[in-house]
Amino acid sequence: THSVYNTFYVRCSDMSNNTNDASTNITFYVGSPPPPDEGDPDGGDNGGGGGGGGSGTTTYYGPGGDESVTGTIYEYDEGENDLLFKDEDIPVDAISINMSGSGSGVKFKITKVLKPEHNYSELVYAYLKVDSEALDYGQLYSAKLFFQVKTDWLIQNNISKENVVLLRYDDITGNWTTLLTELLNESDNKTLYVSHTQDFGLFAISHNTSDINERGAP
Repeated sequence: THSVYNTFYVRCSDMSNNTNDASTNITFYVGSPPPPDEGDPDGGDNGGGGGGGGSGTTTYYGPGGDESVTGTIYEYDEGENDLLFKDEDIPVDAISINMSGSGSGVKFKITKVLKPEHNYSELVYAYLKVDSEALDYGQLYSAKLFFQVKTDWLIQNNISKENVVLLRYDDITGNWTTLLTELLNESDNKTLYVSHTQDFGLFAISHNTSDINERGAP
């Protein structure tokens, strides 16, 4: 009942038997198709999923230059449910929510914030604001954010890929909290990570303060 995202290679031929190879990324779902988003006159966010998956592709630009992408999990089940994003300018590939029950209609909006209200003291790759709508926190066990960092940025700033972390700003304490972050793999000048969180809000992609490789002491 989960979404699947992968690259499929196909060979096509026309009636004259001319052939060509191509590849494309396809997201597909097992379950009923998603209903249209009646609240969006443009036809919704061009993605979605039935039975534990979704996809976000609609991009918005704010007055300050902030870029946002939205997506909806139309139906979710007990366990992990994935929402995929496909925006090259926003370094988040997916959100996964681990739920204790089933439900529907959870929306997420991810904004790449250029001028955040709260700044982190160390070098930051990107600030991300994650907002949710209709998420039942009483059912939420945990969540994961899958994100990427360009390898060139790590090299230019003398940061080891193993020391990249995601932090979340705590509105109650006024502090940045380092989240458990795991390196997944490297691909096409990108290093892929996953971080675990219990809540959403303002995040910063940065590095461990002990990483002076570690960034080179003056």
